[in-house]
Amino acid sequence: VDMYGDIPYTEALQRSNNATPKYDDALTIYEDLIVQLTAAIDLINNATNPVEPGTDDAMFGGDMTDWIRFANSIKMRILARQSDMAGRETYIQNAINDIVADGTGFITTDVKINPGYVAEVDKQNPMWEVFGKDPSGAWTTNHKATCATDYVLAYLTSTNDTRINYIYELPSTGTHKGVPQGLLDYDTPIVDQYMPEKVSLIGPGILKGATMGSVIFTLAECNFNRAELALKTFYTEETAEACYNQGIEASFAMLGASADYGTYIAQAMNLVSWASSADKLQAIITQKWIAVNGVTAEQSWFDYSRTGFPAGLPVSLLASTPDRPVRLFYPAGETTSNGGNIPAQPNAFTAKIFWAN
Repeated sequence: VDMYGDIPYTEALQRSNNATPKYDDALTIYEDLIVQLTAAIDLINNATNPVEPGTDDAMFGGDMTDWIRFANSIKMRILARQSDMAGRETYIQNAINDIVADGTGFITTDVKINPGYVAEVDKQNPMWEVFGKDPSGAWTTNHKATCATDYVLAYLTSTNDTRINYIYELPSTGTHKGVPQGLLDYDTPIVDQYMPEKVSLIGPGILKGATMGSVIFTLAECNFNRAELALKTFYTEETAEACYNQGIEASFAMLGASADYGTYIAQAMNLVSWASSADKLQAIITQKWIAVNGVTAEQSWFDYSRTGFPAGLPVSLLASTPDRPVRLFYPAGETTSNGGNIPAQPNAFTAKIFWAN
């Protein structure tokens, strides 16, 4: 929904039993997701003679309380996404009241899946398999395929953010360097500036090893979602400031940079310390953008489409419009295989998803 808008839902995933599912309204799907999550929690809490999973549960090791916390955290993401929509105030408040009344709370660590990754062929963490090292210890070719932009490096440097050394690998030159998005002119002498050895590749806080878990939902994002809902007075169990600070702290911890959190947050700087930030929502969304960078970065695109933050993001040098897309085009294959049901394609640069309008 966040990428396309209306999608197949009630008739989806039936394979040959229904190869041409109808499309459902995006908001209706959002509301049913809350219903399904609530039903899942109820099943966990009230199961008769339950058979609980154990080590075969690759996310929580059979801890059903963690599954409830995860469900509550997903609910808060869904509700935060709608929190600027007119006419949704009562719906959001009632849903949050139900979450609070449940009393189980939210995730307390990053949610990761790990079915038993090992440093063997076809058994490594998928991201490490592509961008890290092969089982023999040699860097893959793709390790050099992804690097930082000049914008993000300049931003992190301007706020004395040591996460720069964890999100991005420090080049052998000893100085971080990013590539402008959309740069095609690599003629001499420019080509020498942007050799893979001289630019900031994926860093050690993200590429941790063959056995690392695959991140599904970060604790940092969960904290920032609560911060936004607290700022807008929907959620009153914690202060927006406390959730905001916890979000930044969780981001540093996930990257392995916990020792630097105190120094960073103590800076009397806009969009860093809560007290020094003139626009609190901008601070929350900007810090979430940093926290999900390289991990679940699609979340920052959704936030940007919804709030306009982070402010000042440049577009690609190859962009045909002054801003980035707000949705994806429906796949061409869907037009071919399900043309009778697929909606008319909304303008991908102007027709925002329902929660951003």
